[in-house]
Amino acid sequence: MLRETLWCLSAGVMFFSNPAAAQSPKPKTVLDGIYTDAQAKRGETAYNSNCAGCHGEDLTGRVMGPLRGDAFLNLWREDGLEYLFTHIKTRMPGNAPGSLPDATYLDVLAYILQVNTFPSGSAELTPGSVADIRFVGLGGPKPLSTNTLVRVAGCFAGSGARWTLTQATEPAKTHDAEKNTPEELKSAAAEPLGSQTFNLQNLEDLPPPFKAGDMLGHKVLAKGVLIRRPGNDSINVISIENLSPSCHP
Repeated sequence: MLRETLWCLSAGVMFFSNPAAAQSPKPKTVLDGIYTDAQAKRGETAYNSNCAGCHGEDLTGRVMGPLRGDAFLNLWREDGLEYLFTHIKTRMPGNAPGSLPDATYLDVLAYILQVNTFPSGSAELTPGSVADIRFVGLGGPKPLSTNTLVRVAGCFAGSGARWTLTQATEPAKTHDAEKNTPEELKSAAAEPLGSQTFNLQNLEDLPPPFKAGDMLGHKVLAKGVLIRRPGNDSINVISIENLSPSCHP
């Protein structure tokens, strides 16, 4: 009886100390209160001095595009907040891009988030924190919409009449569809296959040495424009690169 009790206790310790049993931390998003009200207030002052002339006092757009509402959210959602921060600090103000301190650009970003009704929190947005935050819509993460530039990993299949990407991953936004970084290729190669299927269009327009038949059965990384159709999603391929000669581990 004592031996059985000790075995159960030992098994319990092994179970609860097993790292695989612990859930991976949930990625932080703009819904998690990643700026403070005081930071947004500073951002409002900086915005009115540097940005309102182009984007309007109410952020709905004047000369340049809007910084609030569905069109703005759909443009940036499902991406890292760092991309929006970099866009702001390298292109604004229009008459002197990059001329403000990083802290001021972060304040302006906090104000933009506040105007779009994302909640505030107890810690300010910083250069260190912005890299680990996901920009999502007010309803949380959602699948990407049609006409989004994406990257997708999957198994190259089909024939000369129709090529597809099977066991494909969920499409993710990309900012450069014409080439891949070593980091992107390494990450895509290690990413588990998914359950989606996409028709691959425009393969005939890809430059040599690409030959579709040479990639049959390979795990590949495809980049291009996502086209959503009910039960028949496609990718207008801009680039495609081999990740592995086999889709099996």
